Amino acid sequence: MKEQDPLTYSIIGAVFEVKRKAGPGLFEIAYERCLEKELTKRGHVVERQKELMLSYDGELIAAYRCDLVVDDAVIVEVKCVEQLVEEHKSQLLNYIHLAKLDRGLLVNFKATNMLKGIRRVSTKRHIIDSLLRHEREEILEDFGEA
Repeated sequence: MKEQDPLTYSIIGAVFEVKRKAGPGLFEIAYERCLEKELTKRGHVVERQKELMLSYDGELIAAYRCDLVVDDAVIVEVKCVEQLVEEHKSQLLNYIHLAKLDRGLLVNFKATNMLKGIRRVSTKRHIIDSLLRHEREEILEDFGEA
């Protein structure tokens, strides 16, 4: 597989491992903590519940907390919902913007098929809403179905 973003690929591998080990039915916070531990175990630097500030005209307007920031490069937003919706993507895009990063992963641990529960989101010109079709099969070969 010709992976264009090795960091997000590594994070996806950790997501599959957490889903495999922890199983279904947990709350978001439990998956978030498990994913933090798995990513740290794999050598990544992880900040959990990082505060992101919104200022306007030099005044603090609001503070938000994103679930995970991995290697100061990728925000991971963990969900346990029936289906990811546009609001989840918008939330992640806001966090990416506030953190001054350019990409993130939206992960729905409630998805029965984890490949359909992971969305890559980028602020670059080519926003990627979901894994590309050709990547899905190769990731399945590498990590199996969680």
